[in-house]
Amino acid sequence: MRSPRPLLLAAALALAVLVQIPLYERFARESLGAHMLQHVVLMSIVPPLLVLGRPRALPLNVEPWSAWLGIAVVMGIWHIPWLYDLALRHVALHAVEHASFLVFGTLFWIPVLCGRLDELRSLVYVVAGSVPGWILALVLTFAQHPLYPAYAALPHRLGGVSALGDQQIAAGVMVAIGSIPFGIAVFVYLYRWVGAERSQQVLPVN
Repeated sequence: MRSPRPLLLAAALALAVLVQIPLYERFARESLGAHMLQHVVLMSIVPPLLVLGRPRALPLNVEPWSAWLGIAVVMGIWHIPWLYDLALRHVALHAVEHASFLVFGTLFWIPVLCGRLDELRSLVYVVAGSVPGWILALVLTFAQHPLYPAYAALPHRLGGVSALGDQQIAAGVMVAIGSIPFGIAVFVYLYRWVGAERSQQVLPVN
């Protein structure tokens, strides 16, 4: 049976390119929701596919909780409103932002997908990894006013939604799409952990 790794790697590269082509960049500048989808794909969807597709080309000695802290800090910093808007205005800074999402997102998934952690630690690690995104999504959802001036000042947005509605759509993208790889990982490692616990409880037959 052929290894799925080439397909996973191809999917990762295709998605990374797709959300950065000029046409999509135009959508991202007209909608915070579309822009957040770009971030989610680069930080949460592409990295696990890269790790699964090309594990031998990656640094396998990544310290798990340092990787978790890295992705949490990167997510938090780049979504500070003034820095978020600054990246929109400067192409080079925007490229640095996207590169940091890819790098730190990939580092986050290495300890889980390359066997550095057992089932229970993997489960805890993945759940912890989803927390920063959920916090940011809650902030965007319950904010009483638009947080990003660049999007609040747009004369029109995709679908004709309001600035606050667009912000809530962005929060929904983070939760609905950004949680997919975390949800899959939680299911897999919970299943494995329960299976391992049950196998240890089975007494050998004399």
